[in-house]
Amino acid sequence: PPLFDRAPSEVPAGLPDRSPLRPSGETDQRNAAALAGYSWEEMERDYILSLLEGVKWNIAAAARQAGIKRSTFTARMKRLGIRKS
Repeated sequence: PPLFDRAPSEVPAGLPDRSPLRPSGETDQRNAAALAGYSWEEMERDYILSLLEGVKWNIAAAARQAGIKRSTFTARMKRLGIRKS
């Protein structure tokens, strides 16, 4: 049978166990070091700006990429003081 029809316990021998997928401890440490001193608002602001720049400031398209409603996206923009300059 195809691999996708098998239960996780039936994964053929020799294949790595990928459930649940988690980064290694080393990756976690690098991420923590990179984010030290970086607030949640700063990360959210950078993410929103990145989305907006990627779609040439089309708010509906950026909201779709973020997986949220346009109204939620614009509320977050307002809260973070993000405006098209």
